[in-house]
Amino acid sequence: MKSPARCLIPFAAMLGVLACSPSLAGEAEYQLVIIEPWNTSYSLAVSRVDGLNNLNQVTGCASTQPLGGPCSFIWTLDTGKVEIDLAGPINDSGVIVATNIIRWPDGTFQELDGAISGAADINDSSVVAGSNGSVFTCPQPPPFVNREATVWTADTGTIRLEQDLGVPSADQAWAINDLNVVVGVRSSTGHCGDQKAFYYDLDNEQYIDLHAILTGSPSGITHAVDINDAGSVVGDGPTTMGGSAFLWNQSDGVTILPDLPGTLFGYSIPSSINNHGAVVGQAIVDDWRAWIWTADTGTRDLNDITTGIPDNFAIVEAKKINDNGWIIGRGQYGAWSPERAVVLIPIAPPMRADLNGDCEVDLADLNLVLANFGTDAPEADTNDDGTVDLADLNAVLADFGQSCP
Repeated sequence: MKSPARCLIPFAAMLGVLACSPSLAGEAEYQLVIIEPWNTSYSLAVSRVDGLNNLNQVTGCASTQPLGGPCSFIWTLDTGKVEIDLAGPINDSGVIVATNIIRWPDGTFQELDGAISGAADINDSSVVAGSNGSVFTCPQPPPFVNREATVWTADTGTIRLEQDLGVPSADQAWAINDLNVVVGVRSSTGHCGDQKAFYYDLDNEQYIDLHAILTGSPSGITHAVDINDAGSVVGDGPTTMGGSAFLWNQSDGVTILPDLPGTLFGYSIPSSINNHGAVVGQAIVDDWRAWIWTADTGTRDLNDITTGIPDNFAIVEAKKINDNGWIIGRGQYGAWSPERAVVLIPIAPPMRADLNGDCEVDLADLNLVLANFGTDAPEADTNDDGTVDLADLNAVLADFGQSCP
C-alpha cells in the first residue's frame, strides 16, 4: 500500500523554511519552520516571534542590518514573512497590540492611554491586559515600584487593577482569556523576589490569590503567565511542592507538571496553554530546551518530536501554542548564536483510507476496496491485516471526503 503524505508544506511560499524529512515522518509530530532575518548575510541578525492567533498568523521582528531597514513582520504559511508596521500579540480578528499602541485590522492605530509600554496580551474582544510600566519580568535595576497591572478596552480606556478594582499590589497582568479573566503577578516592591500569582475575573469581580493556594504562605515567588477559556491557569514557582511548573483551575485545584528528565531544579517554566489544555514552555537541561505537556503524553522535549531540525540547531523556548496545536518560539545554532524565530507545525496523522496517496479520500479509494474485496491486495488494505474486508470499507466510508491539510 502506498503511504499517504503527512507533510504538505508549500516550500516556495517560505524563505528559510525547511522541507519535510521523509525519513522522520513516521516519528515526528511537528515540522520545524525557521523564520530567518530579512538580511541573513549580517552575522548578528536575529529574528523573534511576538504573537500567534488561531488563524495561524505569526507576528514578530527580524533585523536587517546594524542600522535601518524593516523589523516587524506578519507571517503565514502561504505568504511567508511580510513587512508590517507593528508586531505583538495578535487576536483572531487580526488586531495587534504592542507597548502602548493597538493596530486595528484596517491599518489604523490607537494609543492606549495609561498603559505605557505595558501591553502583554489581547483577547478576541480586543481587551488588552498589561501594565502601566515595562513588561520586563524582573527589572534589576531599577525595580518598577509604582508599576500597576492594567486592562484596557475601547469603551472604558485603562482600568487599574489595584486602584480601580481592589486587587492588592497588582503589578503586571500577563494574560487575558476570552471570558475576560486576567492572570498575572502582584508585587509591592517591583523586585523579582516579591512576585505572587493572582487571578481576577473582570465580569464577575472575583479575585483569587493563587500564591496563597500554591504555597500556603505569604513568602515565596509564584507567577501566573497564561489562562485558557476553561479557566485553567499555568505558571511557575511553587518549588516546595516538588516542581516549578503548575496547572490550576477551580474545579481540580493544583497540578504540578513533571519536569523533563535532568531539569535543573526550579527551572521548568511554562509560557502558554491552549483551549485543549496543552502547555508549552522551556527548561534548563544542561542548556535551554523547549517542551510540551499534555495530560495524555506528559512532558516531552519538542526537539525529540520535531522533524527538519538542522545540525547544531536547538529549539530552546516555546512561547505560545494555539488551538490548532501550532507553536511559536525561539531557536539557536549553538548556545551563543543569534536567536531565530521558529514555528512548529503539527504533522497531520496519515489518512489510512487514502489508498492511492492523492491526499483525497474519494470514489477512487472506495472503488479500490470494492474491486479487491475479499482478497489480500495490499493496495486496498487500510489496516495492513492481510485482508480487504468490512474494516477497510468502513475506514474509507468514515473518512470519505477528507483531504490532506
